[in-house]
Amino acid sequence: MNTTPLKHYTLIMLLAILLVCGLCVAISSTLAQIAQHSYQSWKRLGVTPDIESWEKTNNLIRFARFVNPYSPSLIDIQYQIVYSKLTLFPQQEDSLIQQLESLNRESIKQRPLWPYTWANLAHIKAYKNEYDELFNEGIQKALHLGPKLSNIQLSILELSIKSWSHLNSATQDIIISQLGTQSYEGKLNQKIVAIIKAQGFLPILCAGIRSPLKAQDLCT
Repeated sequence: MNTTPLKHYTLIMLLAILLVCGLCVAISSTLAQIAQHSYQSWKRLGVTPDIESWEKTNNLIRFARFVNPYSPSLIDIQYQIVYSKLTLFPQQEDSLIQQLESLNRESIKQRPLWPYTWANLAHIKAYKNEYDELFNEGIQKALHLGPKLSNIQLSILELSIKSWSHLNSATQDIIISQLGTQSYEGKLNQKIVAIIKAQGFLPILCAGIRSPLKAQDLCT
């Protein structure tokens, strides 16, 4: 039996599948870039988009995810866009919170070692006043997985200081250790100092330091 035609057919089908997959990735990437550009321009220019503009941007990223449903980076972009609507149109809070939680679950499932996913979890829990073990887990994993990501470190440390009484003892120890080893030099760490002082957190930090760490400069 001559199997050559079957092999050729199989090869053609594989090439066609690869071509379609590549096209889908290219389309989704282009749509995502357009959506993210719109979102970033709102932030950069301080512009509040109308609901129609927001929906157009959200529809772009939704279609990008439809074309390429297995891209975790597209989940992150959609999360940012939906979160922006929460701040712009709070009257739709319940529906938006559900969308954010669903996106966060997807992100954790697809990319469990991505620090932004855990930072988002902590922030959405705080927004809902749900200071439970998942909230603490989000803080711990965001700090652990993103030690060199300054935006995560700053936002999570600020969130932790503001919600100090809701943290479990393990998370409090991590925050004290994290703050205690800061050099407090440079613009980023000066922002942390400003947060510590503005929130009246300095006495707690100084009382918690158990060894001669760098942050003791703040306590003398």
